[in-house]
Amino acid sequence: MPPPLPRPPTLNSTVEVTKYLRSRDLPLPSLLSFAERVLQDNKLFFPRKEEWLLEWLVQRLGEKGDGSVSARCDPKFWRMLLKLLRTSSHASVATILKKHSFLQVVGKTLSDGTALPAVVVGDEFEVDEDAMDIDRGESYHTPREELESVESSGTEEGSPVVDGKVEASVSKLLPSVYHVLSYLQEQASGRVRRDNGVVATLRGTPELGAEILGSYFEACLVLLEAGKTVSEEWTRSVLNVWKSCIWGNPNSKKASSLLFRALAFQPPQPTLQPYLEGLLLEFIFTPRVIFPSTPGKPSKASSTELMALMEPLKSQTTGRIQLFHLAIGPQLRRSKSDIETVETLMQAIIPFSYAKKSPELFADLLELLVENNIDLSSETLSLIVDETSGLASGRARDVRWRLIDLALKLDFDIFLGRNNQRRGDNLIHAIGHAGVGDNNEQILKTLEALIESYAKARNLGGFIEIWVKELRSQAALWEDDAVAKMIGDRLEKNLSSFQIENIFKEVCEAGSDLNWVLIDALLRGVRTEATEAKIKKYLPKLVSAVEVSTGGWRRWRVLLRVIQIDKTAVDQGLIQRVKPGTKRDVDPQETLFFKEFQIALSGCIGVSSPEDALDLALPSTSGTGWTGSVKDINNMNLCLALKTGFVNNWLESIEHIGSLPVKERFIDHFLDMALRTKDSEKSLITARSLWLNMLADGEFFELPTLKSKYSISFT
Repeated sequence: MPPPLPRPPTLNSTVEVTKYLRSRDLPLPSLLSFAERVLQDNKLFFPRKEEWLLEWLVQRLGEKGDGSVSARCDPKFWRMLLKLLRTSSHASVATILKKHSFLQVVGKTLSDGTALPAVVVGDEFEVDEDAMDIDRGESYHTPREELESVESSGTEEGSPVVDGKVEASVSKLLPSVYHVLSYLQEQASGRVRRDNGVVATLRGTPELGAEILGSYFEACLVLLEAGKTVSEEWTRSVLNVWKSCIWGNPNSKKASSLLFRALAFQPPQPTLQPYLEGLLLEFIFTPRVIFPSTPGKPSKASSTELMALMEPLKSQTTGRIQLFHLAIGPQLRRSKSDIETVETLMQAIIPFSYAKKSPELFADLLELLVENNIDLSSETLSLIVDETSGLASGRARDVRWRLIDLALKLDFDIFLGRNNQRRGDNLIHAIGHAGVGDNNEQILKTLEALIESYAKARNLGGFIEIWVKELRSQAALWEDDAVAKMIGDRLEKNLSSFQIENIFKEVCEAGSDLNWVLIDALLRGVRTEATEAKIKKYLPKLVSAVEVSTGGWRRWRVLLRVIQIDKTAVDQGLIQRVKPGTKRDVDPQETLFFKEFQIALSGCIGVSSPEDALDLALPSTSGTGWTGSVKDINNMNLCLALKTGFVNNWLESIEHIGSLPVKERFIDHFLDMALRTKDSEKSLITARSLWLNMLADGEFFELPTLKSKYSISFT
């Protein structure tokens, strides 16, 4: 059983009172009630009582030990401290606070406030003088009773509460500290003229100021993450303390060591971010730091001092993009940024030493530059790509495709030309070795940026040469229909009709085994009558090649485009000569385009569409959706894809089929699919959406069979 705590003396002897308060046998929290009683007592002879209690309290709050920590984090002690500051002489206040390093007490308090799992918190801090009256009619407690009341106070209304949530105590602590700091700053201001040395008590080393500010921001973050607010008055008060610590101090760079702790706020907190950015612009990213002047020499950007400021943060990568964005702010306001200044800031804030451990940081950097139309030198951008892209690995899964995509948008020349041939070859090699699951969507996005780069360089023909070479490897990504569309969309915009004709000539003279992927892309890109006229003489060679081709769905899409250019290039008998098989393992894409070719050809030569154009050997489920992409056609959605083609292109051709039962069966099946279709993603084509689009087409109601069958179905 622990020995009983000594009972407080009666208020008859100043010696006994001071001896009791100075005792280290009692934890500081247990002495508060007695100290309050001494302060309120008017009978005890105690000269300069307020000054003595002030020095006692400040000294004890700054000591080590659990009792002092709990007291520092208890708003009641800060309430008493403010009372003592107001009742003591200003000269004594300045001396006492300076003697016992009051700012260190503030720093410890803010740091301890977020570290303690639970602290004793009292009522909301009030500024009103009456509300701050310490004597509230409360009965006096012995030290042991004081501790016991704290432990059991959770069941008593109006008594202190032990709250396990840190934010609950921080929300009471911060305003308490603020009122003390605000009072002292008011005394030190020119308006009050009661300084008498108070200004000196609010000045410390830059390191101490940074510690106070950093701890304050961390405490604020606790509140913000809990959904609570932070008063601007609190922030301004602590900022004034920090500024007083570094004002006129040439070694203010030391302040960055803890100031930048606040940069870990992710995402940025709108309540504090303006203050953080203001501090950085006022003290860190200044012309004096970035453009140091040397007598007799022109001023230019230098990373020397800024790198020294960033040195304490060398192990921290969080927030560096935000830092860099803030630092280049003046460059964003210029019509054209200064590359040398931008790269100087990058060298200090995002050095290449982070390339191996944080390569994604450089992708974020390039994204920021692209968004703000800021350039880098080719040398610097090349170094970023070489060090962080993973191209040299030769493995597609190791390549950071987003970074490559952004680099191409900044300066595609670093992948083109003799001096950059190795880098360009590595990129082409990585694309060709991309497999299933290698983030193909991002790779295709990067590939489109590469194609666009060649187009901007007026060298689309050069990329087509590379593409033809890579197609021989039969790599899946190079044969992707999306790649063919990228090239086709840019063909006539970047190549003359004479250049396109030469490519066609070269392709058609390659023999019977033609490159249908290339031909398909070229025909999709030919859209003007002038170019069509130049390539028309090569179309019979394409038709002849189809008859001896080993297969593939692209030959049918090529023929679709051929008869659009020249109706006489294909005869009716071709279908019977090269008709694809009817086995269930037939490529669904080939089935789709063959049937569309059947319909298109019959319309061109003026004969009825064949009945089997509407027949499908493979059934389709009603709930199936389709993305609209050729690569996504399969046996489950083939019927839906075919109906999409008919609705969009060949609706009138249905009327030309001679067999009424065939037409009715087609409409019945289509309607059944539409009625049983479940809701799907908006990006998918469904039978329901397709049917509604058909009804919205005025042509539908002009076709007797469709109109009649639709009317019967809904009567």
